[in-house]
Amino acid sequence: MKQTETLQKIFTPLAIAIVTFLFYQFLYSYHLFFKEQLQLFLYTPDYLLAYFHKPAALACLTGDFLTQFFYLRGGGPLVLALVFAVEWMLIQHTLKRIFPLKTAGWWALLSVAADFVSNLALAYPLANSMGLIFVISFFLLIERSNNKVINSLLILVLSFVGHYLFGSTAFALPFLILFSKRFYQPNITVAVSLLLLVITPNILRPDYLLSLSATYLFPVTSWKGILLPAIFILSLLISKLIAPVKSFQRGFATVAIVFAAIIAFFGFRINANQNLEKILALDSETYFGNDTKVIELASKNNLENRFAAYYTNMALAKTGQLSNRLLEFYQPSVYGLILPVSQNESWQTILFSNEFFYLVGDMNLAQHSAMLGNTFSPYNRSARMIKRLAEINMVNEDYAGAEKFLRMLDKTLFHKKWAEKRLAENNASSKSQWLLEKRSQIAKIDTIRNGSEYLKSLEFLVKQNPQNHIALDYLLCYHLLNKDLEAFKTSYDRFALPQFNNPPKVYGEALLIILFRENASEETVQQYKIQPDQIRDFTKYTSRFEAVNGKGEALKDNFGTSYWFYYHFATMQEEEK
Repeated sequence: MKQTETLQKIFTPLAIAIVTFLFYQFLYSYHLFFKEQLQLFLYTPDYLLAYFHKPAALACLTGDFLTQFFYLRGGGPLVLALVFAVEWMLIQHTLKRIFPLKTAGWWALLSVAADFVSNLALAYPLANSMGLIFVISFFLLIERSNNKVINSLLILVLSFVGHYLFGSTAFALPFLILFSKRFYQPNITVAVSLLLLVITPNILRPDYLLSLSATYLFPVTSWKGILLPAIFILSLLISKLIAPVKSFQRGFATVAIVFAAIIAFFGFRINANQNLEKILALDSETYFGNDTKVIELASKNNLENRFAAYYTNMALAKTGQLSNRLLEFYQPSVYGLILPVSQNESWQTILFSNEFFYLVGDMNLAQHSAMLGNTFSPYNRSARMIKRLAEINMVNEDYAGAEKFLRMLDKTLFHKKWAEKRLAENNASSKSQWLLEKRSQIAKIDTIRNGSEYLKSLEFLVKQNPQNHIALDYLLCYHLLNKDLEAFKTSYDRFALPQFNNPPKVYGEALLIILFRENASEETVQQYKIQPDQIRDFTKYTSRFEAVNGKGEALKDNFGTSYWFYYHFATMQEEEK
């Protein structure tokens, strides 16, 4: 029996750690990368002291400290693996010490399962996991003494500061006291502890500047977030009921495993989002600058989603393939080109949206979007947005503004080197290639315009600099996806025709439709230098279209990625959400 218990103490946390690492490393890693991007952990006294202006101060401080390691490939899965393993060991030791219970290890799995599935949610903070670990750890430290009076006094002090230090997980404390025998008059201690935990947050709430519900739930933001302490309390109650029944301990172990499986199953159904993970993969690889990887992922996953189209189109544009491969991927009209910044959009959309504006060289809209993305992100700060704001100010030659953001990043652990490199480039004499390229995109003069008129923004950029090929591609593709062939031809004739020796695939196909409708002469067609094989394919398409009476299914196999097919069969609809 002792050998079995020893093996369980070693094998179970090891198994938890391995399963956690493998899952989050290979199936859910991009959620963790994105969580790090929503943090900005600074090593400055003012920043660290700011944690103590809100509840769950110690839990949030340690949780955010660990979250910064999500920046590393493998860092997030490793951190979560260690957290869950420690969590299991503490809970198992607690259940066994208080009751005692031979199946404590199995019942401890319930809380670990709850924490595992809770961390699947994008806005779930690691601080909640740390809060429960701290509550149990401090309780065990106090409970080790045999002096019941001192234990009771210490536990009341812990209850007084519990919510301030650990947040909503502190409400597990009275239940721990209830079943322990190492406190003087446990019932009174439990009542006073619970009273302190209820009253203290409300008294301090004006200083927190939080609503009543937000105060008590902190550091989580919704009732779903309290699953971890709720399941831990449930495991305490169940353990109390089954501890006296010695003859059915093995059967109770099976029940515990079933309960843990149920929590895991429904938790996955509620919190896991594999489509979002695939979108975040495209987003993070864009952030890391891996455009080829973005295109590979887009081809592999084939998501019919505007966010997927958005990142795919940017990767195609940066690699010079947008005008050739635009229709090889799902295109929800123009809504896969630009993500709007408006009050009707989610914070994720606003945070994502600056990538396009920065790409085409509209630094004003990029800065506006990045500021809003930073403000509306869950913690009102984002290392990713601060980096983008620094870059925008450098491109705009606002060196003082750029230095402000770079000095912030210089106080971080993993963005420090990036900030130091950019600080060295942050001067008028810098010849950095990326800076020269971005500055060549921006308009030389500015004008007053509505921030939501994105087509006008593209037209403005291209008029200022027709050599801004990315903005030009977006302008032309915008017209094509909107099926506005008249506007496309006007823009093409003015900006693209003087530059292109031969029109790229999508543009050539669109031009053939226009020239066919206009019954253009052979001399006019030759001016556009359309490839002969495109003209032959257009002839085949029109003949086939007439032969099948315009049935799309008969044309899809051979012409499904052509603009001709898109023009005839793509359904224009309201903006996709």
